[in-house]
Amino acid sequence: MLTPTELQVCALIKMEMASKEIASILVVSVRDVESHRYNLRKKLPLSANESLATFLSREEFWAADKDRTAASDQEFTEQLLKQFPELSAKELKICALLKAGLSTKEITQLLSISDRTVENHRYHIRKKLNLPPNSNLVTFFATL
Repeated sequence: MLTPTELQVCALIKMEMASKEIASILVVSVRDVESHRYNLRKKLPLSANESLATFLSREEFWAADKDRTAASDQEFTEQLLKQFPELSAKELKICALLKAGLSTKEITQLLSISDRTVENHRYHIRKKLNLPPNSNLVTFFATL
């Protein structure tokens, strides 16, 4: 499965942006972008002579990735709900986003809520899961 950053790089590559432009947009080094490109070539089923931009322009790639992500999120949410039935629907959604590696800022943008609201949800999630206040939720969800 692709990381959120790799998906961002994919979208920018699909728009035919150069590594230097991508680095500027994502506020990372060009070397980081090249590393992402290398990892994408390893993860994606493209032939050796096919360009990354050509592969990413195919609609079936985006549809398949969306289906894989949705199925994975659904399985994780069902598992979490079985273990912790007291979690609300919004808390379950935030748990799935945290498991996917999104930061608080990314979650706020995606769900159109404030940083403080996400932090409150994280607090309540920790409380309902009987975790210490300083525990890392991303690490916890990775173990499930």
